Amino acid sequence: MPQATGRLPQATSRLPQATGFMRQATGFMRQATGCLCQATGFMLQATGCLSQATGCLLQATGCLSQATGCLLQATGCFVC
Repeated sequence: MPQATGRLPQATSRLPQATGFMRQATGFMRQATGCLCQATGFMLQATGCLSQATGCLLQATGCLSQATGCLLQATGCFVC
């Protein structure tokens, strides 16, 4: 017991340092949470862009099929 009592002042003197580390760790956790929120936002934006791109591709496919139809009609006219 006397040995433990002797180490008490040393342990007490390190409390401010430990508190500082805890504050730092809390700050880093807040930063990490902020980064995760940003990343989630970017992922949602990317998903929206992908769905827009898919819509554009579908429109382009429709235009190509219409163009193919027009070319076939034009070819039919030349055959006549």
